[in-house]
Amino acid sequence: LAGKNVLVMGRGVGRNSVIEIRDIASGKSACDPVAWHQTVQKLSVEDVDGATKVVVQTRVGIFVLVLGEDEPEKVLDDEDRHGRPAECFALGRHRDESIVVVARQAIRRVDSARSVVSSLTVHSASGGSRVLVEDHAGEITGMAIGRWDGHEVVVTGDGDGFIRVLCLERGRELAHIRAHGEAVTSVAFARNAETTLLVTSGEDNRVGVWDPRGPGGLVGETDFPDSLGAV
Repeated sequence: LAGKNVLVMGRGVGRNSVIEIRDIASGKSACDPVAWHQTVQKLSVEDVDGATKVVVQTRVGIFVLVLGEDEPEKVLDDEDRHGRPAECFALGRHRDESIVVVARQAIRRVDSARSVVSSLTVHSASGGSRVLVEDHAGEITGMAIGRWDGHEVVVTGDGDGFIRVLCLERGRELAHIRAHGEAVTSVAFARNAETTLLVTSGEDNRVGVWDPRGPGGLVGETDFPDSLGAV
């Protein structure tokens, strides 16, 4: 922000909630706090359309805030027509348009057995929406939008430690990889010089780095001695 590396964080509960932006070098506020008035449940910082945007999820909706601007834009309500709350989301681009992919969870009952399935919906900046996947097995715990082997994709991480690579065009699965021994906690694309890599973390306290230019080979892996949340 304004040439500074900053830390963006949600603080407070309910009506007292604010989003603070602090200069990493000095620890001081980089700008005035943004009054939010709803507890921040999830927060992500993304570079989209040449601007740094903060995606904020609360119990009433998902919002996009451009750093340096006062008014956030509400991109969708937190519940669909079936009343299912959004479990996870990712912000990115598809066909040169900004999109948000939202995962929602449901319980499927077959006889006496119960299983968790998730659906993925793509919401575009133009106002349209479409269901990408209706029956993604398991709970989705992390998502990221990027490119994989030349395709525009969304990568999901689930509670069983798998990542799935889904084409944003039709939802076709391009890869299904056992990434972690326990649940995936986060998924992110990261740029290293001229190469874009996929980074995952898991409840097995490991960070994996993957090459998305082909079948998804593991480039490197790091263990952590303590509990690892997300990267």
